[in-house]
Amino acid sequence: KNNILYDRSEIGFTPQEKAAILEYLANDSELINLLKRGKKISSENSTKLQKETIARIFNVEHYILTPIMSPNGMIGIIFVGNTAETSSMTEGDEEIISILATQIAQALDNARLFEEVYRSRQALESKVQSRTIQLESALEQVQNISKTKSEFISAVSHELRTPLTSIKGYASILMAGKLGEVPENVKLRLAKINTHSDNLVNLINELLDISRIESGRVEMKFNECDISRMIESVHDLLTPQLKDKRINWVTELAPNVPKLFLDTSHFERVFINLVSNAIKFTPEEGTISITASLNDDIVTVGVSDTGIGISEQDIKRLFDEFYRVENKINQNVKGTGLGLALAKKIVEAHKGRIWITSEIGKGTTFHFTIPV
Repeated sequence: KNNILYDRSEIGFTPQEKAAILEYLANDSELINLLKRGKKISSENSTKLQKETIARIFNVEHYILTPIMSPNGMIGIIFVGNTAETSSMTEGDEEIISILATQIAQALDNARLFEEVYRSRQALESKVQSRTIQLESALEQVQNISKTKSEFISAVSHELRTPLTSIKGYASILMAGKLGEVPENVKLRLAKINTHSDNLVNLINELLDISRIESGRVEMKFNECDISRMIESVHDLLTPQLKDKRINWVTELAPNVPKLFLDTSHFERVFINLVSNAIKFTPEEGTISITASLNDDIVTVGVSDTGIGISEQDIKRLFDEFYRVENKINQNVKGTGLGLALAKKIVEAHKGRIWITSEIGKGTTFHFTIPV
């Protein structure tokens, strides 16, 4: 170790003999250099001085020094001596000692590799643990920020809802002429007040729904549901918008799609938001189709349109709250940028997932899954 020889194991030597041989080997640079080059030293090929010195120190007549070699050089020495004058070391003895040296070298090298792997694993585990702690801390901060945001949205939304209800109520009273005759031009302005009040109420409701789902304050009430009827209900609700743009409506539901356990009031919003979004971006006389299939106890639903398509860049952010795709076609399209975010929250609350496939100029499909 560090070019210094240490005694690791011996049989038949006294402590004085061990100390003497270690001192001798440390001082005989010629012998050590031969061993470092992988040469075996024996009583047959030693110099006269080496032979006399080793015989004197160990009181042996015959001996073999065999280096233990690793890929990085000599890592030890095996010394075997025989005190009998008439019994010299044979070629068989040398072969056995050489094999032993090779096996020891392999064992030590394996131990070294194991130690390196162990230390590397310990270092990696330490890094992973440190990174995990950092990620947990970051996640906790994000969760706290999200919770604060949800609480703020909830508080502000509740504060806005009351005056909006009053504004809408007074506008309705004025339009009905209950406080006196109202000119037609004033009625038109009051109608706009009502429309914008409804839009703000819808925005507040969506904000509240998102904040409740994010904070876990919504208790989902699951009931058995036939999604074909839910789709029919959504079609009936949105028929005026479909007719206004003369959009074709197509449904293709596989016959093996079973009834599902859903929170119907929430999940209907998913269909409403996705179909409403498709109507906005589908040109006149285009087509909106809804498909459903069953695979491995998972129902996959697709809401497709023949609209303008969505770029990969926009797809990555389309489920973000308040995000809206910017292009010439949708400049006059009204929306809050919350409908798709809410749809995603509801699908995930049902243990499903939602994603988008799209091709520019050909259309878009929103896919989502529902576990059976």
